[in-house]
Amino acid sequence: MRIIQKIPKDNGDKVLKEKMRAILNSPRDNKQKILLEEAINKVKLNTRRLVHRQKRRVNRLQTFFGWNIHYVDATEYVSRKSDESWVAQVVEPAVMIIKSFLNENLRSVFDLEAPNSAVVEPVQRDLWTQYVCQVSKI
Repeated sequence: MRIIQKIPKDNGDKVLKEKMRAILNSPRDNKQKILLEEAINKVKLNTRRLVHRQKRRVNRLQTFFGWNIHYVDATEYVSRKSDESWVAQVVEPAVMIIKSFLNENLRSVFDLEAPNSAVVEPVQRDLWTQYVCQVSKI
């Protein structure tokens, strides 16, 4: 007979982190450690791939449709969990961008000092035509 211990929801994350820390601090030949490290590496790889795809899609929106894209960076909040950084770096810039959009004054939004925040002229392109890259023969 198997008994399942129910962990209170409040302590669930804490217990999980402690167990993972114990596994990661175990000897190199521990099978659980090897599996956990592989899982962590796969999550990191998939996250990098997701970010790359998202950036490529955003750049296409900017290039082909002329959208004025603004970036809001929440990295400091995520790494430090500081409420002040959340308000200053995420909430305030997002509110200004939204107000500007609602006022139909997209070009006057403050400069976020990001290299990709420059205005890009849209490429004129027929959206219903399929473009195929022809492979050149060497």
